[in-house]
Amino acid sequence: MRRRRQRRNRQLEWLGWVILGIIVVPLLFIPISYGLGWRFDIISGTSMEPAYYRGGLVIARPVVPETVKVGDIVLFRITVDNVSGFVCHRVIEINTTDKELSFQTKGDNNEYPDGDPVSVKDLAGKEAVYVPKVGEVIRFYRSTITLMGRRLLAGPLLIGVIGIVIIGVEFNSIYDWAFRREAMKRKERLQKRRRR
Repeated sequence: MRRRRQRRNRQLEWLGWVILGIIVVPLLFIPISYGLGWRFDIISGTSMEPAYYRGGLVIARPVVPETVKVGDIVLFRITVDNVSGFVCHRVIEINTTDKELSFQTKGDNNEYPDGDPVSVKDLAGKEAVYVPKVGEVIRFYRSTITLMGRRLLAGPLLIGVIGIVIIGVEFNSIYDWAFRREAMKRKERLQKRRRR
């Protein structure tokens, strides 16, 4: 019985560490990577299918413009009606005009290339990682649920519940280590005395 409880506690402790890692690593990675020039973009259209689907996350690393080759997938800034955003398309041609480098891009699923070439100053980075379905998680994180008559954000609520579970599991381990360990030592000492 005690071994089963110890094994269960060890499994819950590992689960707690895994969940904590899943939460903490992205929280540390995102600000550090933004500071280093990495960019994140959630695919909102179908222009890059079948390579990338709507809801996927593209992580682009900074790149020296001269190292971009035809066939690379790049993230670049566009501005339409004073609203700017990012687009992720494939480079199909590299042009040099008046010693200015520019890139002609096209979505894999689009029939025609993009209208304007991408200048070096608008180039945000080159695709490093694609993670499918992350947009669904972010959509869930931003969604609201009604709990006891109050509207709450689902993501922070879920993180709070996971945090409480981790704290509960770790509190149990600390309690076992601090109190039950001493009780077990006393019990072992008593058994040794009885044997003598």
